[in-house]
Amino acid sequence: MADHFLTAYVNKLARLMGLGEFHVTIKIGKTSNEKDSDIYAEAEVWGERFRGDIVLNRDWRPANKEELREVLVHELLHLRFGDLDHAFYALEPLLGSAAY
Repeated sequence: MADHFLTAYVNKLARLMGLGEFHVTIKIGKTSNEKDSDIYAEAEVWGERFRGDIVLNRDWRPANKEELREVLVHELLHLRFGDLDHAFYALEPLLGSAAY
């Protein structure tokens, strides 16, 4: 299967953001909450370190190049902090909602 045409661009953005160790692929499809039209994209972190996918909502059409770049940068940040997010959400059952 050929890479999506935005894959090279998103990996260039990753390098510019200091995330050059990441390998990111772009997919078009359903986001986890497809009923929410405000969800343009979402990041899927792989179990393998520094790898992930950015899934672009198949119904979303960016208004311009700047909007596309903003969404891709936002999703790259999710990939960067994915491990921290997992640790954060694991604390609630261990420490209770007040500490969470």
